[in-house]
Amino acid sequence: MSYNICMKILVITKPEVEAALEIVREIKLCFSKEVVKVIDIRDIYDKSIVNDIRDTDICIAVGGDGTMIRVIRAVSRFDKAVVAVNVGNLGFLSETAPSELRKALDILRNGEYKIEKRLMLEGYLKSNPEHRVVALNEILVHTKNVGNILNMDISVGDVCLGAFSADGVIISTPTGSTAYSMSAGGPIINPHSSCISMVPVCPHALSFRPLIMLENEVVEVKCFDEAELIADGAEHVFLESGDSVVIEKSDNYAKFIDLQFTTFYDRLREKLLWGGIK
Repeated sequence: MSYNICMKILVITKPEVEAALEIVREIKLCFSKEVVKVIDIRDIYDKSIVNDIRDTDICIAVGGDGTMIRVIRAVSRFDKAVVAVNVGNLGFLSETAPSELRKALDILRNGEYKIEKRLMLEGYLKSNPEHRVVALNEILVHTKNVGNILNMDISVGDVCLGAFSADGVIISTPTGSTAYSMSAGGPIINPHSSCISMVPVCPHALSFRPLIMLENEVVEVKCFDEAELIADGAEHVFLESGDSVVIEKSDNYAKFIDLQFTTFYDRLREKLLWGGIK
């Protein structure tokens, strides 16, 4: 049965994934074809679909966390909300399982969901503030040459924390605390928290420890070796020795559609198998 609703829905997926195609077919069955448009995740940054993003009311990302991150990064500047259906592996960002799809679509149809805003980060070279990268999870400053140490000075606001040597440093949002930051030994943070974290990657001294900062604080990393600025593993900016990177809260927020199926702590227990409980 098709629902006759006024909202416009943009579905973003990987068409080569059979499980994702099954989800797309189900969405098309539930909503009239006039309100549903499907695009390939590989086209999400194509200028030809900008109007589709602007005109949509709800974005549905069908895939894993990588798909969700790419969609959020693309649509956040248009202030659009996203819900994810997980057909990937871990799925920290994807609340809805395929078995819950019909229930999720009913909730969307009836408007019985919440929209939660999560902070994002921006990073740029101090010498070129006009060119900025945006991240939902983290911004990484890392040595360009694998196996070499990156020497850097790190400041928070007007205070220089000191000179550090490591493979790199991760500046993470609370959403990204369960991503690369967690793998590097950083703390797990409730994604609704108002903070950012700094986590060293393979530090050369045990005194270089993870640090939680206020969300409005600005981090500056001055590199004394060749390095890379990497946003969510997707955008890369190469740094010369002597370049400084500035990382701060973005003016744009990620907007997640919360269907209230589970809580953050439920997902932690399930995904990390805490206590052996599934």
